[in-house]
Formats: sequence, structure tokens, C-alpha cells
Amino acid sequence: MMPKIKSVFKGSLFCLFGILFASPLARGQGSELTVTVYNDGRGLVKDVRELSFKRGSDTVKITDVAAALDPTSVRFEPLTKKNDIDLLEQNFEFDLIGSDKLLNKYLDKTIDLVTKDQKVFSGKLLSYAGGSYVLDVPNGGIRMVNSGEVVNVSMPELPSGFYTRPTLVWLFNSRYSGKEKCQVSYLTGNLGWHAEYVALVNPTDDRLSLSGWVSIDNRSGATYPQAKLKLVAGQLHRARVPSAVREFTLQKGAFDAAAPFEEKSFFEYHLYTLAFPTTLANNQIKQVSLFEPAETPVKKNFIYDPDRDATKAYSRDRKPCFA
Repeated sequence: MMPKIKSVFKGSLFCLFGILFASPLARGQGSELTVTVYNDGRGLVKDVRELSFKRGSDTVKITDVAAALDPTSVRFEPLTKKNDIDLLEQNFEFDLIGSDKLLNKYLDKTIDLVTKDQKVFSGKLLSYAGGSYVLDVPNGGIRMVNSGEVVNVSMPELPSGFYTRPTLVWLFNSRYSGKEKCQVSYLTGNLGWHAEYVALVNPTDDRLSLSGWVSIDNRSGATYPQAKLKLVAGQLHRARVPSAVREFTLQKGAFDAAAPFEEKSFFEYHLYTLAFPTTLANNQIKQVSLFEPAETPVKKNFIYDPDRDATKAYSRDRKPCFA
């Protein structure tokens, strides 16, 4: 007999349901993850991992994907057995489990309600709107239970079609049985980067130290562990290089050769590759040093601006130097 599923609708909700789903496809030791982040709020994820196939019709699921991925951009590619594995169907499942959706699946089905005083009410769920559960009880009557009094809802089983996390599902026809390295790639939104530069002038105003940081903002709905990180300066589908990129390129010659990022130019874009793998956690802004601090001699100049104040001279930062 199927054991009942119990969920407490107050406090930690659905903490039990995670164990009822198949575990996320674990990343093997040979897995490779590359994340290319564009400065227009998009990212390209390339995930290489070893998967198991069996002959005939087979299904593969990957759960640790971005919630903001573009389903039309997803590509699945076996790396060595392309002629032995035929992709028949591809689905992006994002109907994630929640209290309202779960109860909606149980309309016209039997549930048990436990109240604060430990009373148990059993019956067919007719409605749960308006602050009350409406049950068709076994004796033929109708019982209304205030939702504020309910501390536990028990259901005989978990309805099919629910996922705890966004999931990619593929249906294959395989003539191969065994393990195969495959690459999954897709575009995702809510993933971008920008650079900040900090200049510090010494007390004698004759030397300037310049440092740079890259901030990667990940709100895509997924964590990318130990990923090879690449940053692209320049927006996709645009032929013109933004002026900020040109200015950055002119300064690149002053950077130390051992900088964390390696820079390459291609077409109108600039590609910066981080020298070591890093983890991009979901809902995180990660900052990485863009280059080693560089120093350069500077000279303070004073300007006279009669349009602003004919009696004062100003430094370039517009602070008065003398009256």
C-alpha cells in the first residue's frame, strides 16, 4: 500500500517531497562546465558530462539548469556516438511544485486535514479558496475547515508531472548501451557582467594606481560549480563596438602579463577568459580582479573657466584652487 504523503503548509513547505523525485544527474569527474557571460544580460552555458544510455527508447533528465534558459536555444550533442543515438523529443519542464498547484491536482480526490487541536477531517477536496477547505465527507455531507486552523495536509501520493527544479528532459532512440560524453548548451537570461575601475592618487599627486574588478551578476536560477568563465565585451548582433570597450582596449597595454583574465579580440568583440575555474552561485554577485594594479606617473593641471566663475581657478575635478 502506498504510504501517505504529509506536508505541513506552515513553516518549511515540501521539504519531504525532494526525496521522492529522482536525484539530480550528478556531475562526474570528467564533467566540464563553461559559462560565457555577455554584458547585455545573457549567458551561454556549455555543460559536458558523462551520461548512461540503454538500447531502445530511453529518457535522460538534467535538473541543475537555469530557470531563465531559452528553450529554443537548447542543444544536446553526443560527442562520439552521434550516429548511434537519435534525439526524438526535448522538453523544458518548469511546472514547479507549490502548495496551490499541489492542491489543484487533488480537487475531487480524498485528502486528510489535521487541525491545531489534532482533529482529523477526511474527505474529497471540492475547493480550497476563500480561506477554507471544502470537503465532501464520506457520510455524504459537506464540511468546511478554516485554513487558518489546518497544520497538516495528508495526501495518498504525489501526482505526476511535478518538478522541484527546472528540468531538461530528452527522449532518445539508442542503438548503443553504455556511457557516453554529451554536451548540453543553452542561452540563459539574467546573467551579466560589468567592470569597475578604481584610481588612487598618492599624497604628492604625482603617481596614480589603477585597479579593476569584474562583477558577475547571476540571477539565472542555477549555480555553476567550478566553471570555466569567459566574459564577452560587446553586445550580440551589433556591428559597432561600444566606446567603453575601445577605451578599455587602449589601457590594456599597461596591465600586468600575469593578470587573472586573458584578453583576445575577435571581430567587434573582446573575450576575457579567467585563468582558473570559479563557482557562480545563483543570486550572487561575484567580483574577480580584472588585472593586477598598475601604476603610472600623473601630473596635476589647473584650468581657468570664465563661464563658471571669473575670479577662481579650478583643478580638473572642479575644486577651487584659489580665489
